[in-house]
Amino acid sequence: MDQEVRAAILESEYGRGLYYASDASRGREIGYYDGVEVTPQEYKELDEYTGLRHTLEIEGKLVNGLNGVTGLQYANTSRGGAEANNAGFTGSSVVRVSAAGGVVRGQPVLLPYKWTAAAWAEIDSRVIGICAYEERGQGQGLGEEGGTYIVEWASALRRGGLATQMLREARKGWGRGRGRTELQVHTCNVRGLRYYRGLGMRRCRWWGEGEREGRRGRQELIGSSLYEPRPGYQMMQVEAGDLEKELQTREALHAPVTGVEYVCVKGVQGLREAGVLAGVRAMVARVYGGEEWYVHDEGGTGRVECLYERGSRGAHEVMFIVARLTGDDEWARRRATRAAGDDGGGGGRQGADGERGSGTAEQAGAAGTAASGRGGGGRKRDRGEGADGEARRGGKRRKGEEGVEVRKGRKRGRGDG
Repeated sequence: MDQEVRAAILESEYGRGLYYASDASRGREIGYYDGVEVTPQEYKELDEYTGLRHTLEIEGKLVNGLNGVTGLQYANTSRGGAEANNAGFTGSSVVRVSAAGGVVRGQPVLLPYKWTAAAWAEIDSRVIGICAYEERGQGQGLGEEGGTYIVEWASALRRGGLATQMLREARKGWGRGRGRTELQVHTCNVRGLRYYRGLGMRRCRWWGEGEREGRRGRQELIGSSLYEPRPGYQMMQVEAGDLEKELQTREALHAPVTGVEYVCVKGVQGLREAGVLAGVRAMVARVYGGEEWYVHDEGGTGRVECLYERGSRGAHEVMFIVARLTGDDEWARRRATRAAGDDGGGGGRQGADGERGSGTAEQAGAAGTAASGRGGGGRKRDRGEGADGEARRGGKRRKGEEGVEVRKGRKRGRGDG
């Protein structure tokens, strides 16, 4: 006869995992998935460290088990192979053994998370942010000294300095105090606008109401910029001196941490060769899928075009800074005590690739929030962002591949916004 089913939390290949500490037959109760019910809107704001991968859909409700007291949030999931899922919900928050032949002591408790291929791509890649940009030389549309046009800027974490550090990485090719930076942002992206203004950016070209036969009528462009903004968007720019001053101030205020590497590649082919293309696409689709301004942008294509462009764009080929978590996850350890930092971007819910929040556990990969603007001269886009994280993580981590420039070291500052 079965005794009470016991389980223990142990270290596993993917971080902490839940293991059976006794044999049990099919149908035996293991425990209940304890947690806090969250609304769909609250779910959009979750990231990896605040419960995105620990939030399961149970009886039509979203339950964030990150800080649950029963330990069921440490149950991992099967991805095929030798072991299959051996436990599941039975019409309630109670988790029972589902394996036909029961389970034996020492087996991991494996729940079906129902993660899509896109979700796995993001988790495996460890990608948590990208900054895509064009470098412009003298007389190429960004002033006498040239500068940087940000095509895309997205972070899966908020309030941690990731966004700002990616910008620093993108600017490393420019001399200190040189070069203008410009981007495009949706006028409804409140957090993105606030973050950009904090960096010293001001709008430089936008759509305004023009006079027509004595009445305000058709929309017309005001100001000048490298590209023409799409309707509903505006261009913003900052001169090098002002941006440099703000970046230095933020760097001086916050202690550096480790746990992130920055991979610099050229074009979509570079992302593919670095092994991060699928992960970047999945992360961006999920993050932007939680942004109202993005979801309801009728003039958009439904995807981030610079991640699908083929071939070179000549002298202005898009460069990418890809941020990935590494095995030294000081980010997670310090995030628990961080009081302030970046603020930008938006929510994080089901993305264009169909990734859902019905997944959890220390096996989680990158997740969370971000985003800003879209489109640029009819072909370029940018996203504002921010960075965030909360303690806890686990999972495989991949280093930079041979032949790809990987920048590591100080990198992120605590609360560096």
